[in-house]
Amino acid sequence: MSSSNAYPGWAYLLAGVAMGLFIAFLVYLKNLPEQDTATVKAKPGQQDTPKFDFYTILPELEVVIPDTETDKIADKPKQNEDRKNTSAPAKLADDENFVLQVGSFKDVQQADKLKASLALIGLEAHIQKIKVDSSTWHRVRLGPYTDRKLLNSVKQRLKENRLHAITLKVSG
Repeated sequence: MSSSNAYPGWAYLLAGVAMGLFIAFLVYLKNLPEQDTATVKAKPGQQDTPKFDFYTILPELEVVIPDTETDKIADKPKQNEDRKNTSAPAKLADDENFVLQVGSFKDVQQADKLKASLALIGLEAHIQKIKVDSSTWHRVRLGPYTDRKLLNSVKQRLKENRLHAITLKVSG
């Protein structure tokens, strides 16, 4: 009692799976969030500018100078100076100020300890208190120096006492 016009069972199974997948795809498309093009575009006259907070982090403009470069610091020739003088002057240019940063600590006692050890070798340091994000840092610094010979002698004294310093060019 089999009918000759009947399809095999696997064909019905395959058709049912295909319809189920199609219905699931339609439900998926219906549940996607709609994009509102009015909110994506910026309103006229309104710019989306990024907000930077590094201006508040850096209290002054300073540039780290490698040790090899500080040995080569040359003064710009001034108009009233004799241009035949080839020796590098001891005085730096008017806009050049250098600071030596010997350390940076979260704990003020550590900064005071380093300042005291610098005083024992004859160097007068100061502690600069800065805020970075939510924490406070204490920088131990020497200077500012406008005299190249003095800068190099202080760096040499620090090396003799096994202290490392970063040379920073501070805009005046």
